[in-house]
Amino acid sequence: MFQRCDTISEIVLVVPKSDVAGIEQSVVKRYKFDKVCRVAAGGAERQDTVYKGIRAIKGPCDVVCIHDGVRPFVTARLIDSCVRTAAAFGAAIVAVPVKDTIKIASEDGCVLRTPERETLWPRRRRRRSSTISWRTLTRRRIEATL
Repeated sequence: MFQRCDTISEIVLVVPKSDVAGIEQSVVKRYKFDKVCRVAAGGAERQDTVYKGIRAIKGPCDVVCIHDGVRPFVTARLIDSCVRTAAAFGAAIVAVPVKDTIKIASEDGCVLRTPERETLWPRRRRRRSSTISWRTLTRRRIEATL
């Protein structure tokens, strides 16, 4: 879907190291995904993979979209809207409301409260702040996720 978006100029695919060559041949070239400028090897953890994807971007870039392939049904309209919003406000996200009940617990495991699902949303950032954040996390060996 990113291939069809007007607001997307380049795509970096980040895949397991053992799949890089196969993805380049069997997906990118076969289906003529001309916006894919790079297929990069991912890392051990999701944050490592995201960081490697950000580092694989060459040249100037104002907005970075991070999308996991586990949620393949995003529309071009939604992607374009998210990119325009991130460019205007510095961050944007496409998400669905949390369906699971989330509990805030004390250190000993006692439930303290249950936050409203509508208040639980991940976030996206501009490339510079994302790169700095992931570099800091990596150097300090802090595990995080989007």
